[in-house]
Amino acid sequence: MRIYICLALLIISSYANELEEAIEHNNTRVSVYLHPASFLFLKLFDITTIYSTVEIPFSLSNSLIIKPSLLYGNEIAQERHAFRLGSDIGFRHYPTGKGEGLYLQGQMGIFYYRSKYNILPSNYFSDSDCDGDCSGSDTKFVWLDAMAYIGYSKKFSNVSVFTDIGVGAFMKNTEISYITGLYDFNIGIGIPFGAGKPVNTQEEWEPKQDNTRLSVYLHPLLFSLCALETGNSALLLYSTIEIPFDLERSLIVKPSFVSSVEKLEIQLKVGSDIGVRTYYNKKGEGLYWQMQTGAFYFNIDKSIAGGVADIRSNNIIWLDAMAYIGYSKKFSNVSVFADIGIGFGHLLGFEFDGYSQYSDFFPVIDANFGIGIPF
Repeated sequence: MRIYICLALLIISSYANELEEAIEHNNTRVSVYLHPASFLFLKLFDITTIYSTVEIPFSLSNSLIIKPSLLYGNEIAQERHAFRLGSDIGFRHYPTGKGEGLYLQGQMGIFYYRSKYNILPSNYFSDSDCDGDCSGSDTKFVWLDAMAYIGYSKKFSNVSVFTDIGVGAFMKNTEISYITGLYDFNIGIGIPFGAGKPVNTQEEWEPKQDNTRLSVYLHPLLFSLCALETGNSALLLYSTIEIPFDLERSLIVKPSFVSSVEKLEIQLKVGSDIGVRTYYNKKGEGLYWQMQTGAFYFNIDKSIAGGVADIRSNNIIWLDAMAYIGYSKKFSNVSVFADIGIGFGHLLGFEFDGYSQYSDFFPVIDANFGIGIPF
C-alpha cells in the first residue's frame, strides 16, 4: 500500500513541477521576436529590413503567428530599388504540448511589392548621356505566398528564441502561370509580455466580458497598403461588422468603398461580402473558421479591365466565394482578429444597353488584421 501511495505522490509531484515550469517560463504569454541575422545579412546588400514575428498562444500546443515586415533599399549593385510591405499570418503547432520545443508551422502572406530598375549607359555621367529616359522601369504588384516550416523554440523567463527552415511558393497578382518556389531560414530573439496562465485551469480561459456584443472593425494594414499604391488613402472605406447570434456563430458583413483612385484608374468600387463565422470553442472568441461570398461593382478604365479578363467594358461586377481560418480576441473596450483565406473570384463585364461578357474563374488569397470596438 505504501508503494502505491509513494508512486501516486511521485506522479503528482512530477505533474506539478511541469505545470510550474510552464508558468515560470511564461509559455502561454505573447512573445514578440526580432530577426537580427536577417537584418545584418540584408544590410550587406544595402537593404534595410524591419521584420518581426509575433506569437500569440492559444494553448501550450497551438499559437497564432503574425509576421509583419518592411523591406527597402538598393539591390544588384545599386541598379534596382526595392520596396516591400505586408505580413504573413499562420499557425504554429507544438507536438510536445509544452509551448516550446519542436514545432510545425504553416502560413500565408500578402505584400505590396515595388521594384524600380535604373538602366543607365556605361558612359553615364549625367542625364544628357541617356539619349532618352534615365528613369528605368517601375514594376508594382501584389506578392502572395504560402510556406511550411519546421523549427525549434526555447522560452525562458525573460527571453524567447526560435529557429526554423521552410519551403513554399509565391505568385504575383493571383497569376497561376507565375508561381516560383521559395525557401526561408529564420533566427528569432524575442521578449515575452503579460502574465503566464495556468495551462489546465479552465476558469482562467473563460471570457470575463460579454462576447455577444456587436463589434465594428477597421483594417489598418489594408488601409496602409492602399495609401502606398494609390497615394489617396482617404478614399478607402473598408470594415468588418460582426453580429453574434450566440457564442458559437456570428454574422459577418464586410462593406467596402473606393472612389477615384488615380494610379489604378478605378473610378468607383462599392460592394460587400457577407458570411458566417463559427468559433471552435463556442466562447465568442478564439480560433474560428469563416465562409463568405461577395459582390462588388467596379467602374474601371477599359485598358485595365481588358488586361485582367479581356472585358471590353467600363462596368464590372466582381463575384467571390472565400473560406477563412483565424483567431479573435475580445476585451471590454476593444476587439481584434487576424485570419487568412483562400477562394475564387469571377468577373462579369456589362454595359447598360445589355451587353455582357463573363471571365474565367481565378484564385483569390486574402489576409486580414482587424481592430474594432464592441457596442
